[in-house]
Amino acid sequence: MSKISKFFKIINLARNLGIEETLSRIESRDSLTGLYDRRAMKGRRDVDVSIIFMDIDNFKDINDNRGYQEGDRVLKEFGSIIISCSRKDDLFVRWGGDEFVMILPQTKAKEAEVLIERIKSEARERLPLLKFSCGIVENEGEKDISDLVKQASAIMQENKKRNKEVL
Repeated sequence: MSKISKFFKIINLARNLGIEETLSRIESRDSLTGLYDRRAMKGRRDVDVSIIFMDIDNFKDINDNRGYQEGDRVLKEFGSIIISCSRKDDLFVRWGGDEFVMILPQTKAKEAEVLIERIKSEARERLPLLKFSCGIVENEGEKDISDLVKQASAIMQENKKRNKEVL
């Protein structure tokens, strides 16, 4: 039996045993970093939540100048930093490429800023050349997570633009 056949057999068995939610979470993992990917957030609605949207600055330069293996290592290490700085109820997602999203339940924007400072401090230790930009949005009512992510992304883009102007 091929590996693919075994994989589908396991999925079918799991579905028959009624553990589709667990399967869904496994299927929604980013293969490089092990973080959830954006499929894990589909249809989520949360109250009292903050969203952090992060983007590694000049990531293309890392890939172009130091190679894709180094780029992959940086992504894995950054994912590891996010996990090590987070609480057990926080959800972290590799949104795509060099973008990451954190969903922080029961968290105000000021508390999210403290988390960002912890991530920056840990990144300075483990990835000293890494810089990243972020945007934070606090949910003010029951909004769809995808709307909050768009808002946080727009704030991150503004912060990235401002950081480039300062350099």
